[in-house]
Amino acid sequence: MPFTVVNHKKFHMKPIKLLLILLFVSAFSIKANAQQLKVGLGDELRKDPPVSLLTKITYDLGFLDPNLRTSGDFVFLPGFHGNLDIHYSITKEKGVNPYGLAGVNFSSSSGFNLGGGLNIPVSEDFDGFVEAKYIFKYDPEASFKFGLLLKL
Repeated sequence: MPFTVVNHKKFHMKPIKLLLILLFVSAFSIKANAQQLKVGLGDELRKDPPVSLLTKITYDLGFLDPNLRTSGDFVFLPGFHGNLDIHYSITKEKGVNPYGLAGVNFSSSSGFNLGGGLNIPVSEDFDGFVEAKYIFKYDPEASFKFGLLLKL
């Protein structure tokens, strides 16, 4: 049976280029609509891979509901996978902001997730985040994420 080697560098470049284009277009369109955009870095702890570096983008969907926002997490190291989630804030008071979340996962075995998190104001320009979610897929697992977000 023939054996095929896949060039993983070429495979991973398409999602990265798409993400950069999406970020560029989103940044200009979001500023025009005056909705809050946050971008940042963090870490994810889970079963496979046990530790990974992630980028996170959140966008306030206040034009639909004041407590609603969307979030995209993209992990590039050690491999590529991502999440697109909807967050619903339990309270919007100043200070710690707890929220529930639900979304979809994209990886070698895609699925959906449910969980919750905290958005923690650190300064005028930065927020911290902590999330815990359970990923329902062929090989289910829990995920714990934490990091910093820059308010644009």
